[in-house]
Amino acid sequence: MKLKVYLAQKMTGLTCREIRTKAEYCKKVLEGLGFEVWSPSIIEKVPKTDETLGVTSKEDLLYKWIIDKKVGMMGCHIILDIDGHLFSEGVSIERGFMRWYAWRPVIRIKPTGHVYSISDIEDDFIASNVKQAGAIMKRRWGTRRKWIMWKLSHILFGIPKLIYVQVSSLWL
Repeated sequence: MKLKVYLAQKMTGLTCREIRTKAEYCKKVLEGLGFEVWSPSIIEKVPKTDETLGVTSKEDLLYKWIIDKKVGMMGCHIILDIDGHLFSEGVSIERGFMRWYAWRPVIRIKPTGHVYSISDIEDDFIASNVKQAGAIMKRRWGTRRKWIMWKLSHILFGIPKLIYVQVSSLWL
């Protein structure tokens, strides 16, 4: 069974061509390493035009959000933020969802020489490109067994801590 990687990427303010081209390149590299890739921009068929991605209706956005979260994110083993050096409110929420709710590995791509930040401490790995990210993912979580062992260690460590934090907060 192939592990699935969710490609998180900034979409606001970029051209559709930039968004789609980057997603397709990352997908090709990761599939070459044996991963299955789930990309919102590919699934949603973002057109390869030089227009910026337009604002959709509230209903369309909600529909895409449900597919992203319920099918994409919850069906993936790892999240890869391919625009880790660019701020995206949506990607920040996706990373938080995957790390703090779903307890899944979080990898970010930032160019070489990036400014050290809190993500260097909190994320599982900061890579300088998709090939490096793929190699790290393959080494750490590249088989179902490796991923399960990582997940179990987080569950066994995290549940007692989660209970302690929640119970102790009753006295705030």
